[in-house]
Amino acid sequence: MTCINNNLTTEESSLLCIPKLGPKSLKRADLRDTTYAILSLCIHTYINTIRDSDELCQDKKNANDNYTYSDFLPFFTKTMHHISPDQKELVYLFEYDVSLKTCELIQNLPVSTRKSLTRAINIWYQELIQKQKQKGKAIFPCIPIQFSDLFFAHDTRKEQSHSTPYELNRLMAGLIAPMSEMHIYDPACGSGGSLLACYQHAYDITGNENLYTYGHDINMRICSLARKNLYLQGMKNTQIEANDAILSPFTYKEQELIHFDRCICEIPRSPDMSHWNLDNLDVNPSFSSQTYRSRQGEITFLEHMLYLLKPDGKMAVIVPHEFLYSGGNERIFRKELIHHHHLIAVIYLPEKVLFSSDEAPALLIIGKERNQSEKTLFIDASQHYIQEYKRNTLTPETIQTICSVTQQGIELKGFSSSVSSNTIADEEYRLTVSRYVDSLGSETLINVRSVLKDLQTLEAHRKDTSQKIEKYLKIIGYTN
Repeated sequence: MTCINNNLTTEESSLLCIPKLGPKSLKRADLRDTTYAILSLCIHTYINTIRDSDELCQDKKNANDNYTYSDFLPFFTKTMHHISPDQKELVYLFEYDVSLKTCELIQNLPVSTRKSLTRAINIWYQELIQKQKQKGKAIFPCIPIQFSDLFFAHDTRKEQSHSTPYELNRLMAGLIAPMSEMHIYDPACGSGGSLLACYQHAYDITGNENLYTYGHDINMRICSLARKNLYLQGMKNTQIEANDAILSPFTYKEQELIHFDRCICEIPRSPDMSHWNLDNLDVNPSFSSQTYRSRQGEITFLEHMLYLLKPDGKMAVIVPHEFLYSGGNERIFRKELIHHHHLIAVIYLPEKVLFSSDEAPALLIIGKERNQSEKTLFIDASQHYIQEYKRNTLTPETIQTICSVTQQGIELKGFSSSVSSNTIADEEYRLTVSRYVDSLGSETLINVRSVLKDLQTLEAHRKDTSQKIEKYLKIIGYTN
């Protein structure tokens, strides 16, 4: 999967290069949602039209011509007011949109924003035309993956809580390694970045786009944004619902719960539990120890996700740092993870790496199957970052190193350490990484690029050795 024309992210043409928004202007969140609404409808219309002809929309405008704001504004307004039930895809995309408000926002966009938006749409159209000529069929253009991040990075803290930075989603996807045909779930999907990262990972590995993704978000507006975000990336087999994940899990028609190959999530901080009927949850098999009665409620999502995993499933979750050492139900849950050998890795991340908080979070990798090594890998990545948008971010090299170290269970002095269950039990099931990785003792920081190169060399040697062994086995007549 590749991004579209990089000019979209340059200072000259970016949709984000907007004059400071005054009291009577659009809020940035309104602008973001409006942008996605226009692009979704225009691309949907173009794709369904170009299948049969080279004409664009109802005005018979040639697809190779530039499309102006005055061209698509009347069509958009009319379509938003007259979406029919048989247009299932449009009904799905705009189910949570208020048509009147959306149309009003679009009609009142500033002139500078209209120009940037029109230019973006024309770039997308031209890419569609080129791909159609190359492959003989209409396919989706790929918007920049970091597009939402560029909006959320300048949003208020409340809006930012609905998005996880792109590089963290890529890290989690790399650690759980989703593959084609798998079912992926995020119970607090926000703008859909985590599911998008899983989709991109599976596509990069197999070249197959057939991934089934499911997501919940209790905020209808953000849920609508997630649907459009995934649609614009070409994700078709996806279900995003504006419901509470705990009260309304996904089910088949027979009301049987859907179980997933992979779960991925940034756990909501102090989720609203006021609407939970705790008496009904007492008989819910997802919760074995009344963890939903925990003071903050984060633990509820963890146990719920673990229950919904298939027998060989894995999940990656970002949790607040205090979860690693706090008592009560959190300690009970950690003890169960260690006792049954579900916890694969604990990764300590840098501070200011999330949009929603300046605190340093932790990333847990949990498997439904018993961890045969009966050890947990602890990784201290808290010092490996660069600054971007006044916050910290992981580099691609750091992400690759963390994934390689975790998958191969490698111990690196000052960076990672493999710890037995008995040792963790002796520490009262506290998972604070500094207890097990002595990062302060090293005189210099790890050269991540050098370590990654060494890991790649070792992997190449391993593959070469495996090929030689297979060759020798065939010579002596040994076959499976």
